[in-house]
Amino acid sequence: MKTGLYLPRLILLVILILTVSAKGQAAADSVFFFSHLGVQEGLSQVSVLKIYQDADGFLWFGTRNGLNRYDGYEFTVYRNEVNNPQSLSDNYITDITEDDRHRL
Repeated sequence: MKTGLYLPRLILLVILILTVSAKGQAAADSVFFFSHLGVQEGLSQVSVLKIYQDADGFLWFGTRNGLNRYDGYEFTVYRNEVNNPQSLSDNYITDITEDDRHRL
């Protein structure tokens, strides 16, 4: 798949997540604002393989270059750190989920 196709998919998925998270408000009563999220905004890589919204409302993006957490304002990128057993085991993130204690 060409790289140019990932960005439109990312935009559509983020819009879908934001729409679903409106939690019962009628669309006519809600005002939504969307801005582009990409590498220039802090995303570690354009190829997003997984998007997940956690129990606290953070959006998590799995990419080929790390795990990205978006708090609505900025990205925090988590990557594998050599010799740090507390870091990610790999930077290629294909799935994201939480356990019953809301830990990723």
